[in-house]
Amino acid sequence: MLSKQLKYRTNGNLFFILCTVIILGAGTIISINSSFTDSVSNPGNIVRSALLDISTTPASPTLIYNVNNLVPGDTATRLVQIHNSGNVDFTYKISVTASPGNTLLWTDTSKGLQIEIKDQDSGTVHYQGPISELVTSDIPLAVGQSHNLQFKIMFPEEADNSFQNLQESLTFTFDATQLPGSERINN
Repeated sequence: MLSKQLKYRTNGNLFFILCTVIILGAGTIISINSSFTDSVSNPGNIVRSALLDISTTPASPTLIYNVNNLVPGDTATRLVQIHNSGNVDFTYKISVTASPGNTLLWTDTSKGLQIEIKDQDSGTVHYQGPISELVTSDIPLAVGQSHNLQFKIMFPEEADNSFQNLQESLTFTFDATQLPGSERINN
């Protein structure tokens, strides 16, 4: 009976020792880390993107040109205002496309339609040449400002009988691009 008690006591001691080793070992493997913490919130911050908005007067669908019965030597001058109606400075380019784009009015770069685009206020000529090649360089325009541009289409005197009864439908395009981004401060 003593050996049986000793056997239970030895097994019980081994179990106790084993549990103690596991608990102590787990404590060294799982480190307990305490730190002071704090946080603060700063709500209501606003970040808003700009509005790039170019507009013209006359505005679409009002036509800049609706001219019939042109003869060699005729000119047609119109005023077009370009507005920066957004809240960011930009540059813009002016270009034109034609439909059908295959008549001599469009394809003949010397006797076909010519155009001059000139700033009426500064006198700067932004483009002068064949209408079919019209693409201006970048023209800067600040927020809230406008340009008064004079569009002058010319039908050269050198045009011959092959230019009779031709028509092109023109679409002028004004493409604006923001100026490069920069560091912003609170406003």
